Amino acid sequence: MAGSGHRGPDRNEADGREAVRRDAAADGAASERAGAAADGAASERAGAAANGAKSARARAGGRTRLRLKAAWPPLAVLAALLLLWEAAVRLWGVEAWLMPSPGRILADAWEARERLAGHAGATLSLTLLGFAGGSAAGFALAALLHLLPLVRAGVYPLLVLSQNVPIIALGPLLVIWFGFGLLPKLLLVMLVCFFPVCVAMLGGLRGADPALERYLRMIGAGRWRRFASLELPSSAPHLFSGLKLAASYSVTSAVVAEWIGSDRGLGYFMLLSSKGFKTSLVFAGVAIVVALSLLLVAAVAGAERLALRWRSERGGAA
Repeated sequence: MAGSGHRGPDRNEADGREAVRRDAAADGAASERAGAAADGAASERAGAAANGAKSARARAGGRTRLRLKAAWPPLAVLAALLLLWEAAVRLWGVEAWLMPSPGRILADAWEARERLAGHAGATLSLTLLGFAGGSAAGFALAALLHLLPLVRAGVYPLLVLSQNVPIIALGPLLVIWFGFGLLPKLLLVMLVCFFPVCVAMLGGLRGADPALERYLRMIGAGRWRRFASLELPSSAPHLFSGLKLAASYSVTSAVVAEWIGSDRGLGYFMLLSSKGFKTSLVFAGVAIVVALSLLLVAAVAGAERLALRWRSERGGAA
């Protein structure tokens, strides 16, 4: 009995140590499984992020290839026309004052590059000021006409009628009223730019989803709340369409304003060049006007993509 009593505590201690080892082993296995699971989740997240980045790069590359594929046919046709133009002028010996060759235009434009840069900067400044002012005025007028139906009924027909007045007739009147400074030219550009923005914006505001508008009415949303949360966001594509039209008109209207009365700008430069039979410089001015118009339209299109992408991401997150 004494021997068995002496062995009992030893067995208990052995059993206790064995239980501790089993618990430690279990804890180690659990820790290993948890670590493996965490590592696996981190690896999956990293893999998903990498795949997402690869997909984004692939999409961007695909869009670039599509743009290049769409751009090369008109560029090839333009290059062919320029080559034919150059060959025809050289073959038939056409005088430079009557029809300069593309090579002559480039040479004369390079020689007059400093003057061209100064006049182009003046035209660009006038264009941007008039575009910004006309777009803001068109946006504000569209919102006003949309929020006040009675005012829209009285003003909108007159607004459409006003576009039948040629800008070449408005220019001298603005010069008579406001002098030969910046203001008449700026007003002329603004008048050209505000109409497409106003009409496009007004159409977008009136084209909001009727079901969503009824829902907002049901939950008690007021007139301003419906305008700010539904009608204004839904009109963004229409607004950018009007902005692109205004951008394409703005440079041309700035040149017309400079023709009417100015001492700088591409319009003034081309007017002087034509009077001096510098036809090559007139062509150079026209090319710069086209380039500025394309750049401004491209800038508006880029802003449109960013704004609509932000809007879609915000809607998806919400």
